[in-house]
Amino acid sequence: MNNSNTTELVEAKGNPQPAGKGKKRRLPLRRSVVTKFFFSMVGCVLISILLNWLLNNLVLENYYRNRKIDNLKDTFSQVDTIFQSSSQQDIRLEMERLGGRTNYSMMIVDRKFQVVDFAAGNYVPDEWTSRLFYVQIATQLSPGQCTVSVSNNPRLGQEYLLLTGILHNNYIVVLCMPLQAIRENVDISNRFLLFSGIFSILISALLAFWLARGFTKPIKELAGITNSLAQFDFTKRYNGRGSDEIAELGQSINTLSSELEKNISELKTLNAQLERDNEIKTRQDQLRRDFIANASHELKTPIALIRAYAEGVSDEVSTDEQSRRYYCEVIQDEADKMSALIKKMTSLMQLESGEEELTFARFEITGLISGVLRRYSILLDQKKITVSFLPEGEIFCWGDEYFMENVINNYVSNASNHVSEKGEIVVEEHVVTTPEGQKRVHVSVFNTGNPIAQEDLTRIWESFYKVDKARTRQYGGTGLGLSVVAAIMHAHNMPCGVENCEGGVRFWFELELA
Repeated sequence: MNNSNTTELVEAKGNPQPAGKGKKRRLPLRRSVVTKFFFSMVGCVLISILLNWLLNNLVLENYYRNRKIDNLKDTFSQVDTIFQSSSQQDIRLEMERLGGRTNYSMMIVDRKFQVVDFAAGNYVPDEWTSRLFYVQIATQLSPGQCTVSVSNNPRLGQEYLLLTGILHNNYIVVLCMPLQAIRENVDISNRFLLFSGIFSILISALLAFWLARGFTKPIKELAGITNSLAQFDFTKRYNGRGSDEIAELGQSINTLSSELEKNISELKTLNAQLERDNEIKTRQDQLRRDFIANASHELKTPIALIRAYAEGVSDEVSTDEQSRRYYCEVIQDEADKMSALIKKMTSLMQLESGEEELTFARFEITGLISGVLRRYSILLDQKKITVSFLPEGEIFCWGDEYFMENVINNYVSNASNHVSEKGEIVVEEHVVTTPEGQKRVHVSVFNTGNPIAQEDLTRIWESFYKVDKARTRQYGGTGLGLSVVAAIMHAHNMPCGVENCEGGVRFWFELELA
């Protein structure tokens, strides 16, 4: 059995099974905990059986022989006691009982060598029929003494234990037991040990396999959890019960999984924050460069005009008072344009970089629109432009009131600058519902006039972009108004847009309804 196990282990080592693609890798036989546990338990049982077998063959016979010698001497003592303390009738009864218990061959003779008692047992030696045999015993021993020896019967080819002794009443006692019986008992014991050993090995093998499977099941579960941790999957947990070392290991792995998930989540949050900070910094750097480039470009013209007219005044090119007043008005007008440009550029840069914080509050937008239209009423009346405001009533919404007034102001200013001669401006507001079910207020500013070219519809929200540069310069535009609108609405996370309509252009935005 040992040889077959050894062969199996060597073959598993020399010819490992290749792991198939996509299949779970199985451990070789020599590395399997189940196999080790199985062969360890079976090996222990086998070694125990082999030790018992060796002890039976090497020690049991001698031990059994010594025990029988002690039994023979004890039987001699019992016979001596019976003949000393019992009556003749009791002696026969007690001797029959003793013979039934011991099953020895027994011969008792008196000093005249007459048979007093005889029990045949399993074997009767040839010496018992010899008078000389008893004479030798009488001459060698004293009353109460006995001796045990191993005798050999050449005729039968048998060995036996022979006890010879003299009782205190001078009777000669001879007890005999064949050694063959001892050897037969040893053989029977060995055969029984063999059968019981095979049965024990089978039972222990099944028990070892069952225990090994139960022992390795939580280990496999823990291995699966650790593999999931290696793949950053923290959803699996060890749910085994008990308070042994494996359960403690499982709880430790659960704690490790929770801590790893928490720390990795924090790292991801910090990483995302770092990326956002880098994006903001990059955007701020880009905005700063754009600001410098655009400011240099946009300020070039007004600075040149201011310098030219200032030189004209200084050189007294115009001597009359009216011309000098006109030069000063041009210088003042260009300075105002420069101031407005810088203010808008600063506001736009702060909005786009996230430095400008909005203050969200509930406000009434209908009154806000009415106030902006009142401020433009004189200018629009001078241009003979018709203004219509179609409110839906008092509408409250969420947002930064200051910046939303800036949006409305830019839309109305843009409409007044691009409306057709003696045209019309229409401002509308109404409540709409988004596909997600959110209530919003929709505000639009329409002006009659030429439509915007399709390629310019998306670019008008860019900083310093001007559809008609000559016209923009004429009314003092900077090309930043709609960029500021887009930045404000983006900060509110609300939409805005423009569309060409029949007879004109319509700008719009939406806010969350309060």
